[in-house]
Amino acid sequence: MKKNKINIFIKSFLFVFIFLIFLVSVFAFTVIITEFNPDDVSNLEISIPVDVLNKEEPFSVISWNVGYAGLGDEADFFLEGGKMSKGESKETVREHLENILNFLEKESPDILLLQEVDVKSSRSYYINQINQIKNSFPNYFSSFAFNYKILFLPIPLSDPIGSVQSGLFSLSSFKVSNAKRFSIASVENFPDRYFHLKRAVLLQNVELENKDLSIINIHLSAFVGQGIRDEQLSFLRQLTLDERTRGNAVIVAGDWNMELPNVPEFKTKQEYPEFLDKFPEDWVPEGFSFVFDKEIPTVRTNEQPYVEGENFRAIVDGFLVSDDVKVIDVKTFDLNFVDSDHNPIKIEFEIV
Repeated sequence: MKKNKINIFIKSFLFVFIFLIFLVSVFAFTVIITEFNPDDVSNLEISIPVDVLNKEEPFSVISWNVGYAGLGDEADFFLEGGKMSKGESKETVREHLENILNFLEKESPDILLLQEVDVKSSRSYYINQINQIKNSFPNYFSSFAFNYKILFLPIPLSDPIGSVQSGLFSLSSFKVSNAKRFSIASVENFPDRYFHLKRAVLLQNVELENKDLSIINIHLSAFVGQGIRDEQLSFLRQLTLDERTRGNAVIVAGDWNMELPNVPEFKTKQEYPEFLDKFPEDWVPEGFSFVFDKEIPTVRTNEQPYVEGENFRAIVDGFLVSDDVKVIDVKTFDLNFVDSDHNPIKIEFEIV
């Protein structure tokens, strides 16, 4: 009798073990065959071109990493030492997205550059944020570039992120002649490549009377080695110079994921985080300059829900402009990180 029980236990264990191996194999096979593998350069759809931008007319641009409307002041994030992997609830994500749209509609910029916008993701409860943003700006040209597209992300094990479809979203009230997605350096080692973002930049060419304005929407890597960041910066530097060589005015804006040059220290209880690199001082291309508001931080850390004076804050979002872009005003809106872990930035320009 005892021997029979042992045999039954061994058979049951082997069955469970083989079944688990089968499930893992199926999952691995599915991840591999569904990997998002974009081209180095992809032409993006152009919708609703409107007016040609007047060369002498001042215009405004807002850039904002909206954190998929799931990283409001109530949120932390597991990769920074917190626990959460998703928005707190569907209702919370809806509320954050509504607040974000109300702010953007009130400001009504001519050009809008957004990062971390979800299309169909479990972390934001499958709310199609692209459609809602389009509904708020029905007369704007818009283009979307994926930088994260995965069937199922199994981390953290306690509450997996699940499916993610997310990326860069650019909108313009002026006519755009073309829009392209450029792949940039991303994690390539096996098996990590199947679970990391496939980083990209989104280039739009806005038509002027005598030349184009090249608008580049970016979201560079975090939590990666210096080598990948160096490759991303090298590519971006060459792209900006290429656009300038073509005779275009150039604006690069978004989340650089590095502390920008010559920024003040915002005193908090948390010390400078190890994962936040400082921007290389010798990188800025000749004929270009950084423009940002030095008085207000643009990002906070996510090891805990936001508490003013405790979470570390820094400036990682800003504009890089060519010397034929005349800056009239630059501003960071201090929204106290209520609806995103980033604050929006705005700049007014003329092309000279």
